[in-house]
Parts: sequence; C-alpha cells; structure tokens
Amino acid sequence: DRGVVLVAVDDGPEIDRAALAATFSQPSPESVFAEDGEYAQYRNVRDDPAFPVDALAQSLDAALRAHFVVGHASSRRRLVLDDAFVISYGTHHADTTVKKHTDPSDVTANVCLARSDDLRGSRILFYGRRRLLLAGGGGGGDDDDDHAEATEDYSGGGLRDACQAADTSAAPAARVLQPLPGDDEEVFCVDTRPGFAMLHFGSHPHETLPLERGSRTNCVMTFRFKDDDDDDDSETTPSRRPGAAPS
Repeated sequence: DRGVVLVAVDDGPEIDRAALAATFSQPSPESVFAEDGEYAQYRNVRDDPAFPVDALAQSLDAALRAHFVVGHASSRRRLVLDDAFVISYGTHHADTTVKKHTDPSDVTANVCLARSDDLRGSRILFYGRRRLLLAGGGGGGDDDDDHAEATEDYSGGGLRDACQAADTSAAPAARVLQPLPGDDEEVFCVDTRPGFAMLHFGSHPHETLPLERGSRTNCVMTFRFKDDDDDDDSETTPSRRPGAAPS
C-alpha cells in the first residue's frame, strides 16, 4: 500500500547475476558519469550484446503488468523498455549518495545483481505513497516471498539516521519507517536484496543513502507506457537520458 514492490527475478540460463555484476561493475570506454572514481560507477547496457537486458526485462513482465498496467488505461496499453544501465557502489567512491529525485520513466525496475555480505547503508528512501494495482490485496493476489515487505517502528532520531543505522546484513527485503513526530510526510526505506527487483513509479520521489561499508551492484531499467496503436519507433531506439539521477 506504499507504492513499491519487491519481486524475485526468475534467473534463467542467460541471467548469471554474479557474473554480470563482476563484469559490468568495471569501467568501460563507453561508461558515463565516471569521474576519477569520485562517483558511483555507471555503465549503460541497453544496447550491449553481452548483457541480457531483454531476458531480464522479460522475467519481470508479469509483475510489471500486474502492478502497473492492467486497469490503468485500455487493455492496449503496455510497458516497453526504454533504457538500462548498471550502477556500482563501493567504498572507494567518494560520493555514494543520490539526492532526492524522480526518475525519467513511467516505471522503474531496480534489480540487485549482487551485494557484499558486509554491506551497510546504501538503502533507498522513498517519500510518500503511491497506489499499486495489487496493493493491500485490492487487486487480487496474496503476499508471498516474491513480494516481501516488513514494517519496523523507530522511537527516536531522524528517519534517515534510523534507516542508515539499521543492520542491512540481516535485514528483510523491505523495511518501513513509520513517520516520527515532526516529519512532514511518510518516509519508508527499502533494502536491496540480490535476486530481487524493486519496482516503483518513476514519479515516486526517492533517494539513495550513503554506503558505509561493502559494495553493491544494481541494474536499473526504465520503462514507459505505450499504446499498441502508437507508431513511435523509440522502443527500438530508446532515448538516452544522461542527466537522470537513478537509485
């Protein structure tokens, strides 16, 4: 009922998450936003033949349709992949944060390819609620391990501090921070978990908190709505948005 769902990625023969993380966390001549290791490493993979982006998108198709498409418009409306990139966070980066922002997408899928066992920090903080089609059982379907969420109350301190201080090494897939007195809007925190995709509307404000220890590598995929009678050919030539500030 908050607008973010975590879905298990169905690893097929094309998707070796550990190998992909090891390969695509390294810089390449085509990498963008990499500036002397100061910031997290970004690497565009939308058109990289070595990255199984289409297979990864296909593994999320059912969840994307269930939570974001059916009922939002006519049955002819669908989501198409617009862009994809791998982002890696490590303690050697001077800045591992992403300030509060929205994504240049209708829907974003943030897939955790790998994270170190000693990871601390680097959680995603969301602001406010968004309604999903299956949220709260209103659209049918039961909660299970593939749609995991856990709620935890904090009794003091700022929301960012509470989120950052929690031990991520043994954390559930998602953790909700109840608003504390004096906070203007509900804020909740979501952990990344290897093999899970974090799905949310691109318009849902969020930020990435500092990495304190360890490392993680994610593939961020952006999707846009398209009608079947739309002649726009940008599905096959996706737009590049190098100014985006992803999670």
